[in-house]
Amino acid sequence: MTGLAEWFQENSIPVKLLDLDTENKSRGSLTHFFGGQVPKVNIHTPAGLDAFVDELTDGPPVILADMGAGAGQVTYDWFDKMYPSVAEAGIAFNSVGVITADPASVESILAWASRLRDRTAYLIVENSITEHTDFRYWRETHQALLFQQTYSPAVAGSKGKTLVVCATHDEIDRVTEAIRDRKRASGQLGEGVALTRHVSLNWTKAQKADLQNYRPGQMLAFHRPVRGISKNEAVEVVGVAESGIAIRSSGGRRSKVSKRHAGSFDVLEAKPIEVSAGDRLLLTANRRDAGLRVTNGELVTVSGIDSLGRIQLEDGRRLPVDYRSFTHGYAVTAHRSQGKTVDLVILSGDGMQKELFYVAASRGRHSVTVITSDKERLQQTVGRSMARTSATELLRDRSKCIRRGAPRGIEMAREMVRRAAALLTAASKQVVQQEVSRFRERKERRRERGLGR
Repeated sequence: MTGLAEWFQENSIPVKLLDLDTENKSRGSLTHFFGGQVPKVNIHTPAGLDAFVDELTDGPPVILADMGAGAGQVTYDWFDKMYPSVAEAGIAFNSVGVITADPASVESILAWASRLRDRTAYLIVENSITEHTDFRYWRETHQALLFQQTYSPAVAGSKGKTLVVCATHDEIDRVTEAIRDRKRASGQLGEGVALTRHVSLNWTKAQKADLQNYRPGQMLAFHRPVRGISKNEAVEVVGVAESGIAIRSSGGRRSKVSKRHAGSFDVLEAKPIEVSAGDRLLLTANRRDAGLRVTNGELVTVSGIDSLGRIQLEDGRRLPVDYRSFTHGYAVTAHRSQGKTVDLVILSGDGMQKELFYVAASRGRHSVTVITSDKERLQQTVGRSMARTSATELLRDRSKCIRRGAPRGIEMAREMVRRAAALLTAASKQVVQQEVSRFRERKERRRERGLGR
């Protein structure tokens, strides 16, 4: 509460501070914190209630009042009596609650909400007393989730509940760089460690069987064991021979892999990546080992990196050295966003097709923000579907066109016949006229010869 009061003062926002917690006379009260400048008002007396209502109607546009959570039933009764009259005057209430890892802090907010209901808006502050405070009671219990679904409170201090969705991989790279720079400047990232990540080339089995496709420096990740190579082992391509692919293990041992084993490995490209404690990573491959279970598409947070390059996650898992299928997880594509549910979604891009836009926008529980530099183009692309038309739909649409065009086609055919008949009639007349003309000419010539004799 004192931090909120200081924020209003630092930003020169007119605000009236009232200490309504008359039972708290200790050093933690608003009156004591601000050197006696905040008046104490006993709203449970007629005079105190009148003074409070006067401040609501005639005072600054914002009043910050410390109610005192221990007031309980007395405050409930007071709010029930006071609310109807001040609500008619257009006065709105906002309730600020602070929760910690202690379930009692959550229960206190739920108890207040059961009485205040929708007569106030809610701002819930997640107070991280330690670096990795456990808020599971607030985020997972049935009653807490029901409160969030019913009243949609704004949550300050929450982590990992915002998803940034970009239209292209280039934009993802730019957004990731900007977010990491800001986190680094604010001290939220530890010292960076240079690692290598593996990016799948998504080759087909036929592409993997063609030895001409391989280049030195590529990686082969085996999801099935073959002779001399264990499951989940990654080896480096060093060359190609007629008998197979020349490879080198992480220990330096050289061997060859035949192209008939193409179904046992995936072809990867090694790329550099900097990872720091506090970074958010997107895992891009499944792994099912006795001591590790990860799923493609998971978003995780790094708590540290040891001297061997193993990545420790906040949830207790540790990614081994031979698991390098990850990238920064600050922004994802619409395809990658499928299956995720967060509080806030930020959509960034100048073009996205209808189905992908819907998938990305529907990930957010509370709000969606769209950022674009070309609003008209985005509107056009969102209105365009990428769904393919099936063969039966094509035939059905074609038959409709044929049926609609049949009467028009028949009429056109009739018109063509009429025109052809007219042309033939005209041509026939011309032929007859020519023959008559020739006959007359011959007759005239014979008559002239007869006269001459």
